[in-house]
Amino acid sequence: MPVKKTAAQQLHDLLFAPADPLPLGLFRIVCGLVLLARFVTLCLGFDPLFTAGSPMSPESALLFSESPSSEEVPYLPWSLFGVSAAEAWARLLFVGYGFSIVALLVGWRTRTATLLVFVFTVSVHRREPLIWTGGDLLLQYFAFWLLFVPAGAALSLDAARRTARAEHAPPVRSWHLLLLQGQLALVYFSTFFLKIGTASWKSGTALGNAWQLPFYARTWSARLTDIPGFSEIGTWTTLAFELAFPIFIWSRRLRPWLLAIGLGLHLGIELTLRAGPFSAAMLAGYVPFLSATGLHAWLARLSAFRGATGGLFWQTAMLGQGKWVVYFNGNCGFCRRWIGRAQRIALPYVQWRDFNEHREEAAHLNPQFQEAAYLIIDQRVALPGFRAFRKLLLALPLLWPLIPFVYLPGARALGDVLYRSISIRYGPVAPNPSCARHS
Repeated sequence: MPVKKTAAQQLHDLLFAPADPLPLGLFRIVCGLVLLARFVTLCLGFDPLFTAGSPMSPESALLFSESPSSEEVPYLPWSLFGVSAAEAWARLLFVGYGFSIVALLVGWRTRTATLLVFVFTVSVHRREPLIWTGGDLLLQYFAFWLLFVPAGAALSLDAARRTARAEHAPPVRSWHLLLLQGQLALVYFSTFFLKIGTASWKSGTALGNAWQLPFYARTWSARLTDIPGFSEIGTWTTLAFELAFPIFIWSRRLRPWLLAIGLGLHLGIELTLRAGPFSAAMLAGYVPFLSATGLHAWLARLSAFRGATGGLFWQTAMLGQGKWVVYFNGNCGFCRRWIGRAQRIALPYVQWRDFNEHREEAAHLNPQFQEAAYLIIDQRVALPGFRAFRKLLLALPLLWPLIPFVYLPGARALGDVLYRSISIRYGPVAPNPSCARHS
């Protein structure tokens, strides 16, 4: 009979149970991509925002950030931009910011890179608080929390270096993920209570009002207000989701549905409103909620696709080097006629050989020449029958329109049946001296 765990033991398991590092590594990468995209937009606006022509001086920016009326600006009384007002210093800071984001993205010296990203991000927000958004604040929070978790334990150069040196990876505990999950849940929870106290959200007109703001809404967003009840439904649905997310996201059964609904919600926000990096930052916060098992399965499929794509590139390169060789039955009249037509329209790099005369060239691949024609690529890959025909289409430009159809699901099984039927009906697979060989 299993021993029932005490509340303290259950709490210990909840916080300190070993966790898969993959969601943390992926979260670091997604945050790095969002930060990099934001950094590029800042670089495009570097002059005049961060030079002498800036509409806000460093002193004014500091006063604005510390003003109690500026509720959305964090109260952090420091900025690297306060060291010097020289443009060269600002450019140097941007160079450092860019390098630290890239280092975080690839997971090189992850802890140090994360600290630098956090310091630079806060400094940029303090220097130009007028362009600061809620999405920027969330990225700042994420960078802060990443300081306390082993973000480089997976999908990083640090992890690759530890593997090469046979070093142990830092342990990943469940509280590392709970820390990031709790941050996003708190964002939704606090946002709901902030909105529910305003008249426009309670009346259902908040989204409609936002869609009509010329500098905040997309050009087509105002048309949505012409749809009866659409604004009200969107407003109340948003409120309901922001309340439901922090309550029900902890249910394994409901989590996929909430993440899917949230994805649709934030894509809708991105398509209708100019909210800066808000939607991207919020969706980045979904990554720690993803199942490690599902992520591993997704990576396995990605690796398989990458291998198939890499194989295609390699095979195409072999075609250019003249290492595609088609072996066919020269004693078969149908085979000779088909090969004769294919030779006339094929790229000149393909070689055509009667297997009766050259069967030993590819014997190490164990081909069954008596059963099918073969395409041999670089003496490493042997493709029989329909698979050979399908691949050979890449070397027959006039037949390229057929390529999408022969790669449809189920096309290979059907093609194999048709190939066997044709070969049995039209082509003898045994040598026939009456047939003159032609190659």
